[in-house]
Amino acid sequence: MTIEQKLLSVKQVSVILNVSRGGVYRLIREGKIPHVAVGGRRMVSLETLQSLLAKGTVEVSPAEESSKRRPKVGELREQRLALYQAAAAIQAAAELMV
Repeated sequence: MTIEQKLLSVKQVSVILNVSRGGVYRLIREGKIPHVAVGGRRMVSLETLQSLLAKGTVEVSPAEESSKRRPKVGELREQRLALYQAAAAIQAAAELMV
């Protein structure tokens, strides 16, 4: 196994832990998951992650993860409609200024 194969990206860690990428970044920021920076990317050692999981020292609060849910389709439609209405109002105001 090469060094590249021993280092996991944040995305890979998120899949293993079944949390969002933001959740992994939070765990890294809080010092719960040791990491190395490689060219601006945060990488986690496979051995370190396996060790943390075996010890049970990585804890992710499900409540925190669920609070960062994706918006529902209906919510997205409402947000898009609001953006279109705001854009139309700005365009109308711009036309009045000319």
